[in-house]
Amino acid sequence: MRAVLSIFVLLAVICTLFVPIDAITCKYGEEYKCSHELCENTCANKDTQVICTIPCIKGCYCAEGFARIAYGRCKPKFYCDYKEVI
Repeated sequence: MRAVLSIFVLLAVICTLFVPIDAITCKYGEEYKCSHELCENTCANKDTQVICTIPCIKGCYCAEGFARIAYGRCKPKFYCDYKEVI
C-alpha cells in the first residue's frame, strides 16, 4: 500500500513539473500551444491556410483539423458543412 502511494505521489510531482496547468484545462478539440485567437480556423476560413504573423500567446487553441465555432468550442472542420445546412 505504501509503495502504491509513493508511486502516486511521484507521478503527481512529475506531472506538475512538466505539464503546464493550463494544458490540463484545454477542452475537446483544443491543444495547448503558442498561437493567437485571430489565427485560428473558424467555419468562415476553414478551407484556407491561415498564415499568422501576430506574436503568439500560450493557451488552448483548436487542434489541427478542428475549427472554432459558436460559444468558443472547437469542432471537427466537417461540422461547419453540416452547420450551414441545418
